[in-house]
Amino acid sequence: MTTKIKATKIGFFSDIHLGLGNASEEWHRTALDFAKFASETFEKNNIDVIIIPGDIFHNRFEVNVNTLEVCSRFFEYFKNFHVYISSGNHDSYLKDTSQINSISVLHQKNNIQVIDESPLILEIGGKTVSLNPWGTLLNEIPKTDICIGHFEIVTFMMNNFKACERGFVSKDLLEKANTIISGHFHKADARLYDDNKQIVYLGSPYQQNFGDAGDQRGLYIFDIETETFDFIPNELSPVFHKFLLSTESQWNEEVIKGNHIRLLVDTKVDSKEIQAIASKIRSKIPISFDIKYEYTETFTLNNEEAENITSVNIPDSIKIFVNDVPDLKYKEETVELLTKLYESCHK
Repeated sequence: MTTKIKATKIGFFSDIHLGLGNASEEWHRTALDFAKFASETFEKNNIDVIIIPGDIFHNRFEVNVNTLEVCSRFFEYFKNFHVYISSGNHDSYLKDTSQINSISVLHQKNNIQVIDESPLILEIGGKTVSLNPWGTLLNEIPKTDICIGHFEIVTFMMNNFKACERGFVSKDLLEKANTIISGHFHKADARLYDDNKQIVYLGSPYQQNFGDAGDQRGLYIFDIETETFDFIPNELSPVFHKFLLSTESQWNEEVIKGNHIRLLVDTKVDSKEIQAIASKIRSKIPISFDIKYEYTETFTLNNEEAENITSVNIPDSIKIFVNDVPDLKYKEETVELLTKLYESCHK
């Protein structure tokens, strides 16, 4: 059965991850400020249909009660829109299916349709559009003009540092539709193929960690007829900045206030000087501030051998350790859980 919708343009954003930062008030506020910005932007552009392909919530295993209340307030901003939400992996308790999911709480809202069991086909502006929940297999994806989901597609960048190595192959997905639109990876990307086919990763609408530093984030307006996007940058939400100690004279101190700041110690310096610089940064009122040591120096230990002493990246070490454990099921879930425990202790 196909649902017909009268619209020429659609609003898009994805991966808002409600409950980030251990469900901190700061991240809740970031999400709600974005909701206000997005709803006002779509309204100004005469958009009344919004599609969100996954990851409404951040924690797959539990959702903070306050985060549930924030979710209700978030979507109150969109009460005058028709909203379609397909499930993502962070919304789903099980690894490869959204049979049990957190976004089921949104079924109660009359203007929101949650796609969490099987693909939904819409007809918009004379074109067919499929919305596919997390875990939909390739042979279950219907052939339409436009295909939307929360896909893992090999060779696309998962973040600024790592490309996807498993999942769907572009060629196979493009046999399902000429335009593939996906949530999931937080780094926006768009690739054009032969015969005017395209795959578009929307990315997250605001930066969520230091791996996102330097990336422009925002939302989209999609023209159904031309199958093209207008990107609208999000210049409201806080961003992440990394400052090299060795380039202190070049720092733009104006960006510190209200943002997330990391000081990278990349040169030898007295600890008192680091403390003085840290105090100076904190006086500019960043949302968060931490220090990472990247300086490497050779020491002679016991007058016998020289060793390189470097700082240890705990999250990366967790990932490496878990991936090296043979016959361990649910490695991704284990990494996620251990990283969460580490962050809660490190907070």
